[in-house]
Amino acid sequence: SLYGYESFPQPLPDAYIRSKEETKQFKHYLVECFDDTMPHVAMKRRIAFLVDHADSGEWDISDTYPALLLVCQTESLSRNVYRWAKKALEDGWAEDLKIFVTTLDNPTTGKQAIPTPVDE
Repeated sequence: SLYGYESFPQPLPDAYIRSKEETKQFKHYLVECFDDTMPHVAMKRRIAFLVDHADSGEWDISDTYPALLLVCQTESLSRNVYRWAKKALEDGWAEDLKIFVTTLDNPTTGKQAIPTPVDE
């Protein structure tokens, strides 16, 4: 549960994942899920909001802001989300923010989704 953490963006993301690597370093992600039923303008605004939140300095749970993992229902949607995320990064001030875009795994074809990093 993310309630009680004022540092998280409001409304809350779909998930927060934190894992410890072999190097004893933590990796952490804010996860947002998008599907084809959502209006494009709502997805664009949410991505821009998350980048703005990273810029705000409100995050005090760890030294680094979590990477954003944007999970899309379809490949075509992931291409749009990638473009919107790239634009939000270019417009924002968060220099160290990492954003990844991926789709859901496809159990029918056995294709595993691999997150694509968004570069400025």
